[in-house]
Amino acid sequence: MPIAIPATQPGPDLSALPHTNSKAPFLEDLRTKGYAVIPSIIPQDRVGRYIDDAHSWLEEFGMGYKRDDKTTWSNDNLPISNKGGLYNQYSAGHEAWVWRARCEPGVLSAFQDLWGTQELIVSFDGVNVTFPYGAHGRTDIEVTPPWPHQDQDPRNRTFQLAQGIIALSESGPDDGGLVVIPGSHLLHTKFFDENGGVDDERIAKAGGKLNSYQFTEDEAAWYRAQGCEEVKVTCPVGSLIIWDSRLIHWNRTPTGSRTRVAVYACYCPASFASPEALERKAEVYQRRYQTTHWPALNDVRALKFGPPLRNGVPDPHNRTRPKNEPEENDTMLRLAGVKAY
Repeated sequence: MPIAIPATQPGPDLSALPHTNSKAPFLEDLRTKGYAVIPSIIPQDRVGRYIDDAHSWLEEFGMGYKRDDKTTWSNDNLPISNKGGLYNQYSAGHEAWVWRARCEPGVLSAFQDLWGTQELIVSFDGVNVTFPYGAHGRTDIEVTPPWPHQDQDPRNRTFQLAQGIIALSESGPDDGGLVVIPGSHLLHTKFFDENGGVDDERIAKAGGKLNSYQFTEDEAAWYRAQGCEEVKVTCPVGSLIIWDSRLIHWNRTPTGSRTRVAVYACYCPASFASPEALERKAEVYQRRYQTTHWPALNDVRALKFGPPLRNGVPDPHNRTRPKNEPEENDTMLRLAGVKAY
């Protein structure tokens, strides 16, 4: 079914992107659907190394996890994650393999095309290693239900952020990965006008500052009723998925046979950050903090949410530095705000 978009509803406000490369082949999908897939931009040999590094990272915690023994695919043998495999702590976002993925030429080129500049900064975001659920995989936790949300304050309806997933493993219909409601990013004005506006209580819970907004299932159903049918995004190994932060999306639990391995990486022009924000970003990098999706905001997860908890107490396996420090180079130091362009 085609996406139903009112003729009077504009697409993403590209006035925020004055130098956007209109010839980038994925840009039209990003405008109309709200997401785009750039397939197989990382060579196969490097993809295999990244996946091996991800499993080695989990094994190096020394908690008993073994990649080839599914009896060890459990909370008792793994660091604490969100949604069954999303790691936002343990300095995971600064591991050497994660920084190598962020600096992949194909990934950088795509975001450079989008923003029309080579002078980018990047989020110090998390990683995803999610095992299959069911008798052939994990049995210690339940499948995570859909959690439709957008990663932008809904009171601002213009394009602000392009999010990214470096999909290292293949993502088929039954694999773990991104689920989206295409076209939803274009319908928020109509939705909030017809449904009483943005929920003040949700804003208050966020301290008045929202860089995300959770939708109820009934609210997500409103978008589906406009003709925006949800899609499980599929892609081959080594692909990049880019989506508009206003797009309603969530993370699907893998029920097939493959383990999901992915790196979350969002880039924006360095000019989006003030000199003070760039100075703070460099400090956040030096401390190896992880942040949210927003590269210029320096919203540190550990300071906001505290350490990961195991059985109600700080996890004794927590790390505040990566197990394997990244090998620094000019590209990553500029992305981290340490070196000026």
